Amino acid sequence: MPLAIVTPTRRRMQALYEQATRIAPQLEPDDCWVIVVDGDIPPQGKLLTAINSLIGEHRLYWVLLHYLRQAVPVARVSHARNVGGAMAPAGFDIVEVDDHDPVEPKTLELVRKAFDDGADYVFGNYRQRSFIYGHPSGRVMVEPWQDVRRSYSPGGFERNDIGADGIGLRAIRRSLWDKLGGWSLDVWPQADKDFALRAERAGASIACLPEFLCTVTIEPDSLSATYRGINPLKEIPLEPDYEIIQSPVAEAVS
Repeated sequence: MPLAIVTPTRRRMQALYEQATRIAPQLEPDDCWVIVVDGDIPPQGKLLTAINSLIGEHRLYWVLLHYLRQAVPVARVSHARNVGGAMAPAGFDIVEVDDHDPVEPKTLELVRKAFDDGADYVFGNYRQRSFIYGHPSGRVMVEPWQDVRRSYSPGGFERNDIGADGIGLRAIRRSLWDKLGGWSLDVWPQADKDFALRAERAGASIACLPEFLCTVTIEPDSLSATYRGINPLKEIPLEPDYEIIQSPVAEAVS
């Protein structure tokens, strides 16, 4: 099956463009990229033109999410992924990766092979780095790189002890995505474990690849940063109230 790359973005156009330069060489002719923009203003400018040129407008799906009230980022980003998966064309397997989590040169090749070998849910190792603003020195502090090596056994994940809280790239066979209905909006930081347990109960085959699939970058405005207390939010309703706006940027072609 062809792949639908699903990427939530908060209008980080530079990061999105850089991710496009990594994804474009790995796409096959029938693949597509679903970009879910958190905000009601369409992306625009030279970087948008460059992304369209790299990927091809005929296989780009732009989805705008306008939230009518604020929502906890945990629910918001999971919801954006669910919308992206639901908007992906029927018959496409889904690969989720954020705009600021660079993929490796052979990531999609490895995912395709795992699907060909019978996997329904695929994830792997990742590298992690964090940017922390507001340090007393006035500088942006960058935590050291960390390698997060993951494994899976029936019943849950086994993780290393560095306290990493990213979940990296994950790939889900479309039939499994449709059966489970996407991600739970109130599960963090055990989102992967929750999904895998639900997948197990549905009889899915789960593959943990030994390769590094991406680099997880934790920014101050990201979901992980909020969870870790870098950018705490208070008194915000959990469930997002939203509407999907038709984007004038690119026409979705089925």
